[in-house]
This record gives sequence, structure tokens and C-alpha cells, in this order.
Amino acid sequence: MSGPSPLRRVVELEIPPRHDYLAVARRFVAAAANIEARLEAEQLSNLQVAVSEACTNAINAHAAAGVSDAIAIRCAVDAARVEVVISDHGGGFDPAALVPLPEPADPRRLDFESGLGIRLMRTLTDRLEINSSSWGTVVHVVMLARAGAC
Repeated sequence: MSGPSPLRRVVELEIPPRHDYLAVARRFVAAAANIEARLEAEQLSNLQVAVSEACTNAINAHAAAGVSDAIAIRCAVDAARVEVVISDHGGGFDPAALVPLPEPADPRRLDFESGLGIRLMRTLTDRLEINSSSWGTVVHVVMLARAGAC
């Protein structure tokens, strides 16, 4: 990801790796998006869900790795888009090694308790990038304003 242009607003937040901070992350992203972005209500809601999923994964990764470092959430906003970067120090994973799950409507999907988060993030946002290594994971989501949005 390249740095924001000088015309863009950037706000950052760090949260403890605890599930009770997910609502804070969602509200933060909504407030940041409302600085300038012209997202429709459904887009903003979708972005909040995607960020919540990324933060949930980060919190779970921190717990599994025994890490208490904060999770960083960075929003870069302009009238045309919102870019959110969620960074953790939870030990990382190989996104290419994820087991493909049955489609959500497939009855076999009921055999899995979790695993839809990344698929959901891809579906709800305009762009999703995941970079992960042994030091942690960086999730970058982008939501573009639709033409004619207020």
C-alpha cells in the first residue's frame, strides 16, 4: 500500500486485543469515514462488518500467540474512498493455505463453526489485501464511494 496523498485525512486508533473493543473499532471506522467519504449507508455498514471481522481475527491470533500488544487500525479517507489497515502481532498465517469451505448455502457448510471471515471481507469490500508473516498480519480493505452517493 502506498502512503496517502496530501489531500487525504488519516486517523489512527490502537485497541487492546479484546473482543469487547470490537464495537469501538466499528464506531471508529464509521466516524473516520464520515469525515469526508461519500459512502452509502449500506457501504458503511459493510465496511464496519469487514473491519470487525479483521479485528476479530487479529484478537484471536493475539490470544493464540500469547501476545498482548495493541492492534492498530488506520483509516485514510477522502471523498472517493476509505482505506482501512488493521495490523496485528499475532504470529501470522498463510492465506493461501486456508481450507476452501463449502459455499454458505451448501448444507455441508454447517459442519464448520467458523472460517467465513475472509470470504465475507472480500464480498463486502471493493478490495482486500492480506499480508502475513511470523511477526503478524496486515489487512488492508478499501471501500470506494459509488457515483452519485451523497
